[in-house]
Amino acid sequence: MPYRSTEVKRSGWTTSSKYFLFVFHVLALVLGIVVLAMAIYIRAEWDLKHYIIEMEAYFFWTGPYILMASSCFTIILSFFGCWATVYENPFLLSLFSLATGATAAIGLGGAAYSLNHGTQKSKLTPWVTTRFTYLVFESDTNSRSARIVRIMQEELGCCGGSGWQDYADHNMEIPYECRNQVTGNMYVYGCGIIFADYVEPLIGWMCGIALLLVVLQIFAIVAALVLRRNVKIEDKLMSSHSKPASYTAVRAR
Repeated sequence: MPYRSTEVKRSGWTTSSKYFLFVFHVLALVLGIVVLAMAIYIRAEWDLKHYIIEMEAYFFWTGPYILMASSCFTIILSFFGCWATVYENPFLLSLFSLATGATAAIGLGGAAYSLNHGTQKSKLTPWVTTRFTYLVFESDTNSRSARIVRIMQEELGCCGGSGWQDYADHNMEIPYECRNQVTGNMYVYGCGIIFADYVEPLIGWMCGIALLLVVLQIFAIVAALVLRRNVKIEDKLMSSHSKPASYTAVRAR
């Protein structure tokens, strides 16, 4: 049985810290599951996976992988933190604070990487633009490149890497996939910026929730350290008050 603090009447700060930690553990469990589910969805969604594999943009999944790891740690720590809070164990609370800090750092890194490689104004847009332009150039001689170019242009509603000029620059005929199938108008934007717009909401929501979780984890670390300090102080005071009483009882015999 792990050490459990002596049952004493706790101060307001101690009680408030415990209540906050209990609420945090529930929120951390829910948010951790949400981030994990979104990261798995981004990794497993069929159309997006097809685009990533065919363009060989595997770096796009690095951020979700990191957030998968941090969210798994968060889920585990939510149960461990409840245990440490219930037992008011200073060592377990210290361990929880250190582990939560490391998890928050991992989550922050994963969110930062995802935002830097998965939004419109990130490294993703120029990379996809360059890569897709190369696929357009290669589509005359490579059937696989021609296939993914046709699919992405038709499904995303884009033309070339940066626009229809990619075809003109290579003296290539502009395909019908570059036109809206209803109006017949040519798509203005290239697939680089359109693909970034396509994935940005997914990345944005995932990273937003992950960053919210990081902020809550920082507050949880503070609350756990406050609880640890107060428990040690109050237990020490309780021990110092109980010793004279025990000594008096022995002398009375």
